[in-house]
Formats: sequence, C-alpha cells, structure tokens
Amino acid sequence: MIKLLSRLPWAALYAFSAFLYFLAYYVVRHRDHVIREQLEKVFPSLSADERKDIHKQFLRNFCDVLLELLKSVSMTEDDMRRRMRVTNPELPRRYLDAGQSVMLMTSHLGNWEWLLHGVVLQLGYPVDAAYKPLHDQWAERLMLRLRSRFGARMVPAKELLADFFQAPRRGTRDRYECRPGADVDGSALLDRVPGPGYGVLYRGRADRARHAPAHLVRACAARAAQFSTRWNFCPCGTGESPSRPIR
Repeated sequence: MIKLLSRLPWAALYAFSAFLYFLAYYVVRHRDHVIREQLEKVFPSLSADERKDIHKQFLRNFCDVLLELLKSVSMTEDDMRRRMRVTNPELPRRYLDAGQSVMLMTSHLGNWEWLLHGVVLQLGYPVDAAYKPLHDQWAERLMLRLRSRFGARMVPAKELLADFFQAPRRGTRDRYECRPGADVDGSALLDRVPGPGYGVLYRGRADRARHAPAHLVRACAARAAQFSTRWNFCPCGTGESPSRPIR
C-alpha cells in the first residue's frame, strides 16, 4: 500500500494531503485542544484569527510532510538531491576530513524528514540521527525503514550519549571509538535540543532542556553546527520540490 502511494504523481499526493488536512482540522480535530493551548502560550499577542491561521498552516504542512515522507520510498538518490540541497557542505567536511566529529542541530521546519536524507546523501560521511521512538511498534518499524533508506543510522535520543561512547562509527560503516582527542570521523544529526540545564522559554513557560548536545560536543571533542533551512515552494507538476513553508 505504501509503495503504491509513493508512486502517485506529485499532484495526486498533494490532493490527498489536502484531503487529510480537511479531515484533521474540520472532522477529526486532530489534537485541537493541545495545539490551540500551545499557540495561545507561545503567541499571546496574536489575535484568535491569527493563531487560527497558524494552526491551519501547521496541519497543512504536517500532512504534506507525511505524504512527502511516503513519496521518499520510491524516490531515487538523484531525486532527493535535486529537492534537498545542502548549500555549504564544505563547512562540516572541513572538520570531518581532519578526523573530527561534527554534531549538526536543526529544527522541525519544512520537511525535516527530507533534511536527514539530504544530509546523508551529500555529506559524504556516515550520519547518526537522534530520534524519539514511537509507541506503536508497527509505526516505529515503518519510520525506521523510511528514515534509514539512504543510509542514516537512527539512535534513540535518550541513548545518544551512551552510543557515542560505546559504539560510534568510523568513516566506513564500521563503528569508531569516540573519546576526547580520539581520531574520529562521523557526524550526528539532532533536532530541537539545547544544552544541559539550559533555561528556555518553551511553549510559553520556563523549561529545562532534557537533552544535551552541548555536553555531547564537549565529551566527544566534536564540532557543533546549526542548520538554517530555507524552503522554496514550487507548484505541483514542475518536478521540483514540495513542502509549503509556514510563514
């Protein structure tokens, strides 16, 4: 079923995405109370209509990302490279070529799933990606298969630190030993994870970060880099990319 859906043309996929959005917002009211509450906390100065518009855009983009992720099942490496371009890969490669680990941090913007594929295909080094496992085992297996299709190695976020020390990889598919001063060459991709004990205003309230990329960077003597993503929307049928940006 998934392979069949992935072979549909872009126009058909986005039409189906629009249908899913209609169901999510107007019929099922997907996480309606939670989303509205969070928007009120994060954007208290906006009017109800403005927050409603953001709510709709969020769900529309979420449905697009879901269908684009399914589309990746049948996409070739060239297709993915054409739609997801890393504009300055020489920056992390400078350190990777010198035998140093690099930690890449990004955000849930546009199609964050494709961002992983794009980095894997264009970086030229093994990529370990931190993720939050799903409770449903069938969905977990499916997402792992989709996310690792182009070679990424998925690591549960809570196990990332232990994995860095116990079983990281070398420049091949083998593991490397990661310790301060070690001769390593690999990279990790994370999302939304500030430093240990770093106070942030999250969802309208003071919060403490649970994950610690800054701690990992220091522990593994790695370099850190923040991804800045920009999404260009091209009409369906142009053969170009996809995700509608949330403005």
